[in-house]
Amino acid sequence: MLVFTAFPEHASVASTLAAGACGLLVKDANVTAVRDVVRSVVRSGTYQLTHTATSVSPVTAREYDVLRLVASGHTNLEIGAELNLSVNTVKIYLREVMRKLGARNRAQVIMKARSSGLL
Repeated sequence: MLVFTAFPEHASVASTLAAGACGLLVKDANVTAVRDVVRSVVRSGTYQLTHTATSVSPVTAREYDVLRLVASGHTNLEIGAELNLSVNTVKIYLREVMRKLGARNRAQVIMKARSSGLL
């Protein structure tokens, strides 16, 4: 069994894997990643995570929501409207995600989130 999740850093991940799941994959993973994980599970019975909560600074659920919308090309104003947040609050969440991922701008935060498996 593979678990698909939006939040790989969530506290329940370890217990899910301990309960018998073969591996974990972020639900927004691209087709290539899904194929590789499924092949790994078929071959070895497990999938070894390369990006875990210890290798990526965890983002909160709300930070993830903002990050997902940024990656979809939404402006801060659009994100605020979608999530019922002020533009300043969106900026704060985005700034925090950028800090956690070590990014300096929107393009970098998207790139780093994708390479770490968050997107």
